[in-house]
Amino acid sequence: MTDRVICHSEAAYAERPESFEWQDSWLKVNEVLQRWRTPQELRFRVVASDQQIYELFYDLLEDRWQVVQL
Repeated sequence: MTDRVICHSEAAYAERPESFEWQDSWLKVNEVLQRWRTPQELRFRVVASDQQIYELFYDLLEDRWQVVQL
């Protein structure tokens, strides 16, 4: 299953995540703590509206998202 993430995009796709689906609910991204890129992924560590920390991974080759709660 591919997780769903809504992103702000201007010059490139997925510049900043805005919200994402987690356990059948949508959460707003309150703060992006860290952002980094690997050859295959864009990764974001965020604080969500439930005050929990998540990592969002966008696989560039597979064109899909994965969300993990930390």
